Amino acid sequence: MIHKNMKGCNLWGIVSMKLAIVSAVLFIITIWQGAMDVVQSIHWGWFLATAIIFTALAHIKGCCKKK
Repeated sequence: MIHKNMKGCNLWGIVSMKLAIVSAVLFIITIWQGAMDVVQSIHWGWFLATAIIFTALAHIKGCCKKK
């Protein structure tokens, strides 16, 4: 179902979607002190690990599909 909706997306659409999400998260962290405290209390290694995992999953699902 998701793949049918994503067929019309090009690279710039996906990049702009990712940038919008990052911008929204940074905005929320900036204006809400409670969110900033939570983010700053988490070790940076957890963020790196989740970024690597999600990047690997996206790469596997997007690039390594059988054609």
